[in-house]
Amino acid sequence: MTFASQCDYRASIMKIDSILHRIKSYRAAQGLNASQWAKLVGLGDTTFRNMHSDDWNPTVATIRQCEKAIPPDFMNNANDDDPADAGETAPSDACSDRGDNQNAAA
Repeated sequence: MTFASQCDYRASIMKIDSILHRIKSYRAAQGLNASQWAKLVGLGDTTFRNMHSDDWNPTVATIRQCEKAIPPDFMNNANDDDPADAGETAPSDACSDRGDNQNAAA
């Protein structure tokens, strides 16, 4: 795998993580339990049984159903409440500088 493809892969994983975080945050902000969330989204309860586990691995169809239930302006940036509220700094993106600026000093 080339460096560029590794960065693209990392970016897509980070995007998925942000989407899942947005879904979980919206459910928590609304104070909904798994059954209530499932009903709102239009899916079965078992789909959300492990929602707050790191092992939760929803399908693309599930993610799309969840996104339909969330207002577009809710957490436009999925990290709006992280990590700034906790006083932490966001991790740096190791792939952000690919050496595109050849004039910069090393």
